[in-house]
Amino acid sequence: MRGAGQTASERFNGRFRDESLNEHWFISMRHTKRLIEERRIEYDTERTHRSLGYLTPVRFARTHDAKQQFLTSDSNCSSGRNPGASHAPDSAATFAVS
Repeated sequence: MRGAGQTASERFNGRFRDESLNEHWFISMRHTKRLIEERRIEYDTERTHRSLGYLTPVRFARTHDAKQQFLTSDSNCSSGRNPGASHAPDSAATFAVS
């Protein structure tokens, strides 16, 4: 049984090894890269993650980006601040819209 202090990267590496590396015989470096890229795409776009509120990483990022557009410099969320903006209470933060 794995310890409670296991980091996310250790869990990812173990799962990646169990679900990908141990499941395939790699015949070339090109084949290896293709299978790993397919796994990465599936992991980011199809698999939900408990740590992301059972969203896929792609959906979580889209949700996070949408929320960022509505935050101001005086929001309680420190990640909503524009790193280059003044943190004075009367300043307005500007955000790039992509």
